[in-house]
Amino acid sequence: MVSVRASRSIALVSLIAALGCKVRNPDAAGLLSEETVTEGEPQAPAGDGSLKVCAAVRGNGHYILTHFGALARITEHYGKIDALAGGSSSTVTMFMHESMAMNPLVESAQGRDKDLRMALLLKSILGYVEVMKNTPEATGITNLISVFQQAQAQGIFALSESQYKKAAEDLSALLKNPKLKDLVNPNVLNMLANTDNLGYLDASGKQNYPYKVNEVKASLQSIVGFKALDQKIFFREGIISFPGLARALNRMANFYAGYQPTNMAKMTDFVEGCAVEKLVGAPWPAVAAADAVNGKGKCGKLFEDVLVEYRKAVDDGKAPAKPSRLTETVGATVPSIVSTAVLKGANAVKKYEAARTNYRLDKTPNFDVDFNEVKFGYWIPQRLQEAVDAGMRAGGGEDGKLAKFENLGSNATWEEVLKASPAEPGLSPAVELKKGELVSVGGWSDLSPVQVLETAGCDKVVYVTRRQAESTFLTSPGPIDAPDHVRVGVAEQLNMQESQRKGIYELKTADGDKPSGFVNAIVGATERGGVWCTDWNEYGDAQPGEMYLHSYGIDGIPDAKGVARPGAVFFTKDPDLASSQNAFPNKGQGPIVGCTVP
Repeated sequence: MVSVRASRSIALVSLIAALGCKVRNPDAAGLLSEETVTEGEPQAPAGDGSLKVCAAVRGNGHYILTHFGALARITEHYGKIDALAGGSSSTVTMFMHESMAMNPLVESAQGRDKDLRMALLLKSILGYVEVMKNTPEATGITNLISVFQQAQAQGIFALSESQYKKAAEDLSALLKNPKLKDLVNPNVLNMLANTDNLGYLDASGKQNYPYKVNEVKASLQSIVGFKALDQKIFFREGIISFPGLARALNRMANFYAGYQPTNMAKMTDFVEGCAVEKLVGAPWPAVAAADAVNGKGKCGKLFEDVLVEYRKAVDDGKAPAKPSRLTETVGATVPSIVSTAVLKGANAVKKYEAARTNYRLDKTPNFDVDFNEVKFGYWIPQRLQEAVDAGMRAGGGEDGKLAKFENLGSNATWEEVLKASPAEPGLSPAVELKKGELVSVGGWSDLSPVQVLETAGCDKVVYVTRRQAESTFLTSPGPIDAPDHVRVGVAEQLNMQESQRKGIYELKTADGDKPSGFVNAIVGATERGGVWCTDWNEYGDAQPGEMYLHSYGIDGIPDAKGVARPGAVFFTKDPDLASSQNAFPNKGQGPIVGCTVP
C-alpha cells in the first residue's frame, strides 16, 4: 500500500510517468553543500561566509505548498538553505523549514547527506497534507474555503440585512463544524450570537446586531478573494483564529523536528531508505511509490506509518507540553527573518484606534495615517542583528523599501510571529505588538525580501516567486496619483503616495528614476543567486498536488483551466549556479513580468 492514500496522488504518479518525468541521478553533490557546525557549537556571526545559499520566499496565501516544492528542488541542486526571509504565509514555510532542519536525522548528517535528507522532508509536506487530510494543520484554510462555498450555495450572502438573524444562525452552524475546531475566531462566533463586547453599537448606543452579521459575511467572503477596496479591512474581525492556527501548525512542526511522541526508529527507516541520490528530481508522488534502498518497503508507506503513529499519540494526549516549536525563538537554528508591516509611534496608533472606533460604530473609518508612519518591520535572529541592521539602514537611500526598514528585535517566538505576519488585512484586524507604540498590519510589505538576506551576508540568494504583475491586494500598477484614481490595495488604503509606490514596488526603472526595491531585489538575486519563477496563481484551490508539482519543476501539469503548463524555471546570471554540473535544468527564458526586469 502506497502511503499517500488519496487517489489523486496515484493519478499524479501516473501523470508524471506519462509526461516523461526523469529522475536525475547525478554524481555531483549539491553545488554549495558543505559541512555544518555540530550540535552544541556556537553559531558563527553573519558575514563569515557560512551563509552559502539563502532563500527569499514570497508569501502566497493558500498556495503555500508551492514553497515546499520549490525549496526541495533548490536544496537538491544547490545544497541546504542556510537562511530564509519572508512574510505572510512564508512565515509558516520558514517555521516548517527550520523544524525539519532541527530533526536529529538532518542535524547529525554531513555534506550531501544533509542536503538529501532536508530535501526529502521538504518534499514530504505533500504527503503530510494527504495522509492527514482531515486535520486542522493540513486543511484548515481549505476547510474554511469550503465553508464559504457552502454559505454561497445556501444563499447566505444573498440574504438581505433584515434577514440577519437567519444569516447568523446559518453561519454559526457552518462555523461550529468539528473539523474547524480551534480555527475559528471566537470573536466571530460571539458576534453571530450577539454576545461580544467589542463596541459594535448603533446611533442609540445599543448592540448593532445586523451590522455585526454583515461584517462576518464580508469576512468569510475575504477567505477566497484577497481584496483591499476600503479601510474596513484593517479593523474587521477575521474568520480565522491565528492563535488557533499556530497551535495546529505546531503539531506538524513538532513532528518534523522529531519531538516526542515521534517514533524516531521509524523516522530513521524512512529517511535513511529514501533520502538517496537516485531520487533527486523525483517529486513526492514518485518518491512515495519508490522502494526504500534499505529494503524496509515503499517510501510512502514508511512515511505514513511514522506519521499516523505520531498523530494518534498526539490525539491520545501523549505529547509532552515541552519541547514545543511554537515557544522557541525564531531563527535560532536556521536564521529566519520574518517581516510584517507596522504602524509605528503613538500618533499612528492613536489614529488607528480612533478609526477602529468609527468602524465599529458603522461609520467611515477615516484612517488618515501617514504612509511615512508605516514601516516595514523585520524580526532578525541575534546572529544577524548587527549586519542586517547596519546594512539596511545604510541602504536606505538606494530604494524606497530599505528606507522603511524597522528592526523588531531578535527575541520573538514562533508563536508571536505566526499570530502577526500571516494575519493579513481582511483575514484579521491589526495585531498589537507593543501597546500604544507598535501595531502589525500584516506581512504584505516586503514580498521580495532579497536585500535583507544580502545584508545578512548571504553569498547566493534565490528568490522564490511567481510571474505576473504586482498583486492588486497590495497596490494597483500605477500611477496612483491621477485625480480619478480609486484606491486599490492595502498600501494605498494606508495612504501610500505615487512616489512611494515607484520607490518600492515599480516593476521597471524609468529613465532618470532610481531603481525600486523590487527591481533591486530581482537584479541582486539574478546576479548573485537566481529567481525561481513559478506560475502558481494559475492553479486552483482544489489543486494542491498540481501546484506543488509545478513549483518543483515538473512540466505539463494542468492548471485550473486544464492547460498543461511548463514547470517552474530558474533565471540566473550567477556562473556558480548557471553552469554547475548539478544545475537545475529548466532555464528561464525572459522577459517574464514579475520574475525579470524589462
